[in-house]
Amino acid sequence: MILAPVIDVVRHPRWSRTGETYGEDPYLRGLMGSAVVRGFQRGGVMATLKHFTAHGQSECGINQGPADQGMRAFRNAHMEPFRLVIQRVNPAGIMPAYVEMNGVPAHAK
Repeated sequence: MILAPVIDVVRHPRWSRTGETYGEDPYLRGLMGSAVVRGFQRGGVMATLKHFTAHGQSECGINQGPADQGMRAFRNAHMEPFRLVIQRVNPAGIMPAYVEMNGVPAHAK
């Protein structure tokens, strides 16, 4: 099992995990994430999508800071790469984000 790929949508350049991601376009992240998961799983390695969801939107780029935003941005930007990868290649696992949105853990939305 590998704890990859990181398909978070990056919206804050100071976030310490920016270098592990594929940028900020949700659709392209979904396509690239699908290719990575497909490659891992064809080789017998279980892939884990990270971090469901809005982890790359944290306040001030703090790794565990709040990621407050509207539900529209949450669904259209941050959930879309996960939807695409799950639909296309069925990854073995999904790691939850450790941010909260409006006081609620992001993965509980």
